[in-house]
Amino acid sequence: MPTYISLYNWTEQGIANLEESPDRIDAALELLEELGGTLVGFYMTMGEYDLATVAE
Repeated sequence: MPTYISLYNWTEQGIANLEESPDRIDAALELLEELGGTLVGFYMTMGEYDLATVAE
């Protein structure tokens, strides 16, 4: 199965709505699983990007 690495940056709106993040993450995981994928890793990073995910 192909492996995908995604890089993310927080936006001001995302930081302001941080309390809603668990709900958004759950919805994204549900969609990923419906499409036949799996989340391999979720990482908070320092530097140019704030988050990284690895999915199959």
